[in-house]
Amino acid sequence: MQSSIRSFRSIFALALAAGIALACAAPQGAAPAAPPHRAGESASADRTAMKAWKFPACAGVDAAAIVGPPPEPGSAADKADLDIVLFCQESRNAMNEEQAWIGVTIEIAFFDRALGARYEHEWYPRLTALVNDAMKDTKKVVDAAKRVFRRPRPFQADARVKPCIPLEDSFSYPSGHALRACVMARLLADLVPERSDKLLEYGRRYGVSRVMGGVHYPADVTASFKLGEVLANA
Repeated sequence: MQSSIRSFRSIFALALAAGIALACAAPQGAAPAAPPHRAGESASADRTAMKAWKFPACAGVDAAAIVGPPPEPGSAADKADLDIVLFCQESRNAMNEEQAWIGVTIEIAFFDRALGARYEHEWYPRLTALVNDAMKDTKKVVDAAKRVFRRPRPFQADARVKPCIPLEDSFSYPSGHALRACVMARLLADLVPERSDKLLEYGRRYGVSRVMGGVHYPADVTASFKLGEVLANA
C-alpha cells in the first residue's frame, strides 16, 4: 500500500511538473495575430466580431492546437490520470477539502497572501476591470477547446469518484478554473514582480485543488497551465 501511495504521489508530482515546465517554455514573444478576414465577410463585420473580445489578440489563440488532445479513453495515460484522482480522494483530509472549496470561486482576493496585501474591488477599480475583462476572454478560449475535446469529468467517467465540491456540467479538458487562476496569477505577477514567485505558486496550487476536489484530472490542469501562459502574453 505504501509503495502504491508513493507511486501515485510521484505520478501526480510529475504531471504537475510537466505542466509547469510546458507553461514556462511557452513562447514569450508577440501576441498571436487575430484571424484574417474570411472570404465573403466584410471588414466591418469582422471588426464587429473583434469588438466582442476585450483583448482582440486572444481571438487568434487556437487553444485546441496549443494544448493538444487529452489522454485517449482507456489508455495507460488515461488510467494514470484517473488513479491520481482516486488517490487524492482517498488521501484528502479536512484541510484539503477546505482548500478545494476555496477554489470553487476564483477572484483576485484568492491571491491576498501571495500579494501580501488585502484586495477589495472598490480600492483597485482599474485592476478589477483588467482582470474581469481578461477572464471574459479566457472563458471564450477555454470553452472552445472544451467543445473540441469533449472529455467527460472524472465523476462522469468512473462512479468511484466522489467530488467534495459542487459538480460542473461542462466538459473536463482543459480546466477553466485552473486556466483563469493561471492567467490571473500571471497578470498579477507582471504588475507586482517582486511577488511573482509566490503568485505563480498560488496559481498552481489553485489548479491542484481542482484535482483534489474530484472535478478534474491532472492532465486538465497541466493543459491549462500551458494555455494560460499564452493567453497572459496575449
